[in-house]
Amino acid sequence: VLVSMLPFTAKQEFSVIDLGAGTGTIAHLIKRSFPSARVTCMDIAPQMLEMSKKKLAGLSGIKYEQSDLVNYQFKEKYDAVVSSLALHHLEPDNNKKAFYAGIYKALNPGGVFLNADIILADDGKTQERYLKEWGKFVLSNLSEEDMKANLARYYREDRPNKLNIELDWLRNAGFASVDVHFKYYNFAVYGAVK
Repeated sequence: VLVSMLPFTAKQEFSVIDLGAGTGTIAHLIKRSFPSARVTCMDIAPQMLEMSKKKLAGLSGIKYEQSDLVNYQFKEKYDAVVSSLALHHLEPDNNKKAFYAGIYKALNPGGVFLNADIILADDGKTQERYLKEWGKFVLSNLSEEDMKANLARYYREDRPNKLNIELDWLRNAGFASVDVHFKYYNFAVYGAVK
């Protein structure tokens, strides 16, 4: 869904940064759909960047940047900023609000921000249901021990927020158009246009 919402033609040249690029999956999907895109893969973990280099080997127009999301300073302007399962690691409130303002400044006029991430429900009972459904999915793919480890990591490391709050922060950062493109329990793809 994230890649399908990039407002470019297949042959169009544009610049995009993938924040928290991880193993390069989103960057690979972007290059497959938009071969002329210039992609910067940014991640804090050198081993992740090495994995993305292997996944993207042989493709042109790709740069790599090792950096932390916290206090990240964009080094250039982009036509698109994307992220998948990374921004929920930022502290809510001031850090994330400032980060969204930084994304807005880093985009060229008409540029787009797209984020695929975990979110919180508006109320506790719904959030419990989300986690129960997510747990079923995890159990269908991993052992119970791995599921417990994933849940422990979720509670220890992840800082998701309510989707409506995220959308408000994007509007307050100056974005003209903010929308949700996909939502499934505690996962959502949302974005904004400068």
